[in-house]
Amino acid sequence: MATMSGDFEPTMDELRVVARYVAQSAQEILPVFEDVAPNDPRPPRPRHTGSDRPSSPVSTRADR
Repeated sequence: MATMSGDFEPTMDELRVVARYVAQSAQEILPVFEDVAPNDPRPPRPRHTGSDRPSSPVSTRADR
């Protein structure tokens, strides 16, 4: 893929911050969605936010 002006490579720490923000946002909005669509046929997904895992300085395939 061609690189455009202004593109950048985020670090793993930056990606973790973004992932944590997305997970926390999803946790906040999930009750609203469940109130609006209580009969949604999709099964609930695990609500793993990463905050219940010990942090590691070494990234694993699961972190990617």
